[in-house]
Amino acid sequence: MILGLIRKKGMTPLAISRKLGTTSRSVLQKLRKMKQQGIVDSCLESSSAMYRLTDPKIVRAFDRVLKIPAKMLTSAGSSKKKTVRTRTK
Repeated sequence: MILGLIRKKGMTPLAISRKLGTTSRSVLQKLRKMKQQGIVDSCLESSSAMYRLTDPKIVRAFDRVLKIPAKMLTSAGSSKKKTVRTRTK
C-alpha cells in the first residue's frame, strides 16, 4: 500500500498515514525498514521528510505486479494439491 502511494511522487509519513488510516508511527517504521533495504529514499523538504522510491526498476516491477489479476493471485494459493499421509508399518 505504501509503495502504491509513493510510486509517482514523494510523500511524508503523516500524509501516507492519513491516506491509509493508520498511525504515522507505524508508517515511519515501515519506511525506515524499506530505506535500510534500499527500496525508498528520503529527503527534507520544508522541515518534513519526503519518502520516494529510489529506482525506476522498482516502479516498473510494482506496476507489473499490479497488472496480475486478483483471480490469479487467489487461485494460485488454492491450487496446491493436498497430500494425504498414510502410515506404513
